[in-house]
Amino acid sequence: TRLYITGGIGSSPTNEGFSADYDLPNERAYAETCAAIGLVFWNHRLLQVECDARYADVLEAALYNSVLGGISLDGETFFYANPLASQGMHHRQEWFEVSCCPPNIARLLASLGEYIYAANETDIAIHLYIQSTARLNVGGCAVTLRQETTYPWN
Repeated sequence: TRLYITGGIGSSPTNEGFSADYDLPNERAYAETCAAIGLVFWNHRLLQVECDARYADVLEAALYNSVLGGISLDGETFFYANPLASQGMHHRQEWFEVSCCPPNIARLLASLGEYIYAANETDIAIHLYIQSTARLNVGGCAVTLRQETTYPWN
């Protein structure tokens, strides 16, 4: 496999992509923040085609571990690459020469409500556990769902 347990993808900074199978180094992990955002977007699209929990699991892992790990709690500094281990030399920065990560994080967080629930004529799926309220139409019936949680904080 070429997917880190954190939902990060891409172990090679050389091509901003993949190297050999099972080459998943901790300190040299590239796992670019934007790649994790792309993985969230891709798995959301897959969920729209087929409501399979495997896609929601990858979406959740990438979002909570790789995307949110790519931004500081105050929202002012960012990681471009997200290694799984560091000798203390890897730090978030305010901006990068290639400035894709900050606006992509903003774009994803602004649209986060679209990723929590899905519904069709007969089913409702909850893809993410996030404090939220949703009003859905299922089989012609109005349904309101409310999640009360502090996850992932607690």
